[in-house]
Amino acid sequence: MPYFYILNPEVSIIIPVKNAAPWLHECLQSIAEQDFSAWECILINDHSDDSTQHIISTFAFYDHRFRQIPNHGSGLIDAYKTSLANARGTWIARMDADDIMPAYRIGKMVEALQVSAPKTVVTGKIHFFPEEEIGVGTKFYQSWLNKRMEKQDHWNWIWRECVIPSPCWMARKTELLHIGNFDELEYPEDYNLAFRFFEHGFTVLGLPEILHYWRQHENRYSRTSNNYSAEKFMNMKWHFFEKLEAPKFKNIYLLGTGDKSKYLIEKLDLRFPQWQWISHKISHSGNTINGRKIQHVSEIDWKPESAIISVLSSIDNHNETYELLAEKSMPVYRFC
Repeated sequence: MPYFYILNPEVSIIIPVKNAAPWLHECLQSIAEQDFSAWECILINDHSDDSTQHIISTFAFYDHRFRQIPNHGSGLIDAYKTSLANARGTWIARMDADDIMPAYRIGKMVEALQVSAPKTVVTGKIHFFPEEEIGVGTKFYQSWLNKRMEKQDHWNWIWRECVIPSPCWMARKTELLHIGNFDELEYPEDYNLAFRFFEHGFTVLGLPEILHYWRQHENRYSRTSNNYSAEKFMNMKWHFFEKLEAPKFKNIYLLGTGDKSKYLIEKLDLRFPQWQWISHKISHSGNTINGRKIQHVSEIDWKPESAIISVLSSIDNHNETYELLAEKSMPVYRFC
């Protein structure tokens, strides 16, 4: 006999699962041990061919709060659609099958949402593990993301990187449905959803506690799939920029000549034919790329109704350049 069954769960935790056998038991056990008990966990098995199904079935047999549902399509986005269509909870929470949540996580998120204004998405600090799998970029992202929780300035940085950790958020189901749920999602789906929250005027409430332990390993989907290529990220940023911001401006300056700039050239040519290329390096001044002359930021005759798209590395320190641009009162969108 099952030892838990919730007729009307308050929270639906959705987890797409694809060949997660090495980590799935630890993940599900961390959910079973939550201080807050009125939840259901919807496990969408995305055609796994390891022992994932056995682990899911075992948890679902002993605890009926775990619900196993096959993916009606294929991939993460279809799994999200399937899970939301079957979710019974008032609140929707995300989790990944290879991660761990502390026992207080769901309870703290519910408490925060219960007293929050409409159109609020709750998240919290994260911690990557194990140490031997964490690279420089990952450490930087952890520090940067946790600083957003402390400063509560998520939307100031939306163009730079995903400000809502993909496996650690909770929102009202009715509001997810109102913004189109997952029907219009595109990869990278987590960043795309963050932009949709931004577009629809949501507030991000970052809690000060570590709410998610984010496992790093070489087989993690975000490391192995082309759905998370640099080109995919840049195309998505441009899509939302063109939709939400571009109508405000007549001219664009592209700052930086690195690899990411190549994904924007054709788009800028079409939307802003007179766009100008600028660099923070004096040595680049006077060079030409794709027929466009590069100027140093200090040489530019700044035009009204203009903005800057920066593709400078987010890890390197470019404070002096950004301070110079701030003096010019130029809007800067950091696509990096």
